Amino acid sequence: MIHVTCDLCGHPIENPKAHFRVEIEIFPMQQDNPMVEEDLDQDNLEHIAMMISDPEAVEPLPALTKSKFDLCTKCAEKFQRNPLSREADSSVNFSDN
Repeated sequence: MIHVTCDLCGHPIENPKAHFRVEIEIFPMQQDNPMVEEDLDQDNLEHIAMMISDPEAVEPLPALTKSKFDLCTKCAEKFQRNPLSREADSSVNFSDN
């Protein structure tokens, strides 16, 4: 038997077929800069020669990150209302010092 636990609240999910999966993918955005006439005038052979001779000098792109989370119905609704957790959690009570 498969046991599924909510990754947000930690409670076991009774019916594994009736839970929610959140998949988050983080990747760098490639900015598509349109070519301008100055780009055509540049001689890139020196840059290409440097890349070939020293591949370490080329800055690598940040790695792609993928995450998957299983959520119960209550936590899935909470996540849909506030996916980036921008609102303060009202369940936290601070003492009056």
